Amino acid sequence: MPSTSLPVAANASSFSNVQDLTEPLHRPKVRDRASALAGLAVSFGILACVAAAFGRLDVGTLFANLPKTPLFWALLAAAYMLSPALDWMILRRLWKLPVAGLVPLLRKQVANELVLGYSGDAQFYCWARSAMPTQEATFATLRDMSILSALAGNLATLILMAMAYPALSRVASGPLLHGAVLATLVIVVSSLGIFAARQAFFKFSLSRPALAGIFLGHMVRIAVMLVLNALLWAMLIPGATLGMLLVLGTMRMMLSRVPLIPGKDALLAGGALALLGSDAMIVGALATVAGLIFTLHALVGLATGIHDLARRHRQKPPTAPSFG
Repeated sequence: MPSTSLPVAANASSFSNVQDLTEPLHRPKVRDRASALAGLAVSFGILACVAAAFGRLDVGTLFANLPKTPLFWALLAAAYMLSPALDWMILRRLWKLPVAGLVPLLRKQVANELVLGYSGDAQFYCWARSAMPTQEATFATLRDMSILSALAGNLATLILMAMAYPALSRVASGPLLHGAVLATLVIVVSSLGIFAARQAFFKFSLSRPALAGIFLGHMVRIAVMLVLNALLWAMLIPGATLGMLLVLGTMRMMLSRVPLIPGKDALLAGGALALLGSDAMIVGALATVAGLIFTLHALVGLATGIHDLARRHRQKPPTAPSFG
């Protein structure tokens, strides 16, 4: 009687091989679906926040006393586009990111500012995984960029606090100022300490020249942003001194170190009111710039959110692989 052990063994081996083939395909498929759902959730979150933002905007009051010169609007547009443009230039060099990549980068900025800090980074990662599947170490590259951005921001904040503290202590004093300075120092120094001990937590994936270029780019971005904001505030505050503009720029950088909280520009007006007193001209100028940035976030969020949902609707679901 012939033995049947060989065919059974062969069938079992074939079934095992099919499992080996489908398992690596199944796991990325699950991850891609999870990434797509996460990105979709952030898009809906952006649209919800945009709807709430438009409900709170008083457009008539906001635009009533704005400068009529084109220079003001050019400076505002440059300040708004600075961070997405820098990220695009970095990723253009690393990934050959096309110009169309500016759209998800703008959506990233809106999500971070309207929804929740770093929610935009999470959505951009989901977009990069689906739009540029040939790129390796997507998460590690974006993580390195975020760490270097935070490092540049922390170092710039320490430098500005040292430069502006004499002027800040002349216009503000008391436990509120000392508490704000201490809280900022705790956040900044602890972040720098974690970076110094990074070997115990992570290792950079990019080369040293790439890391140096990204860090230098973020330092230049911070310097340019400070100049642009100072020029915008100076156009709204007649007679503003360099010391006052330095204080306002330092306060903005201090507030930007607070993690996870969106709408840092809107907080600056409240922070200035608390620390500097009821100077209506200064608070009004800060609130005006914050309101304009908020309006831009709402408009860009509406456009990019609709664009993202339309793109997802056009995409066809992937077909399951067959084995024959």
